[in-house]
Amino acid sequence: MAKKAEGIFKCQSCGGEAELFIEDTPGSDGKVGTLVCKTCGAKEAVNLEDVQDDHLKAVKIAVDAEREAFLFYREAAGKTDNPRGKDMFQQLADFEMGHYKKMIHLYLSLKRENKWIPYTGVGEPTPQNRIEASSAGYETKNNDIEALKMAIEKEKSAAEYYREQAAKTDDPLGKEMFMKLVEEEEVHRRLLNDQFYSLQNQGEWVWGD
Repeated sequence: MAKKAEGIFKCQSCGGEAELFIEDTPGSDGKVGTLVCKTCGAKEAVNLEDVQDDHLKAVKIAVDAEREAFLFYREAAGKTDNPRGKDMFQQLADFEMGHYKKMIHLYLSLKRENKWIPYTGVGEPTPQNRIEASSAGYETKNNDIEALKMAIEKEKSAAEYYREQAAKTDDPLGKEMFMKLVEEEEVHRRLLNDQFYSLQNQGEWVWGD
C-alpha cells in the first residue's frame, strides 16, 4: 500500500505541486513510488535509476539499505511470538520506513534541483504501552536472539555508512541530515544491544518495562 511522503515536488506536466506516494517495496520494474499532481492530476512513476553522480549513487545505496532494513524488521516482527519483541521490531520497521521515504525524497531533490533537504529526525522508538512481562508463557527462542544479532550489525553498518557520507558532503543540510541519521541508527543499536543482552543472559525482553 502506498504511503504519502513528506515534501513538496513539482509536477513535470504543469509545474504545479505534486505529492509523492511511496510503495512499501519496489515493483519488478524498480518503481518505488508515484508523484501525483494536485492541480492537473498527472501521475508519474518514480524509479531510482543508476546514475554517475557520486551523491546520487550514495543516496541510492542508502535507499536500498533502508528498504532492506524495513523488510527485515517487518519479517522479524511477524516471526516472534513475544509481544514485546513484536512491538519493538514493528516500531523499528516503521522508523526504517521513515528513513526510506526521506532518502527517496532526497534522491529526487538532488536529481531534479540539485538541492539537499532538511531533516529534523523522527525521534526515538518507545513502547506503545506497558507490555506484560515476557516470561508469562513465552519462551526465549534462538531465532529472536539471532534476529537481534543481525539487527545490531545492520544498525552498526548503517551508522558507519552515514558517517562516511557526512564526511564527504560539503553542503550543511546534507551533512546535518547524515549526522542525524547516524544518531538515530546508534540509538537503535543501543536499544537492540540491551534487548540482546537481557534475552541471552536472562531470557527476558526488557522492552516495555
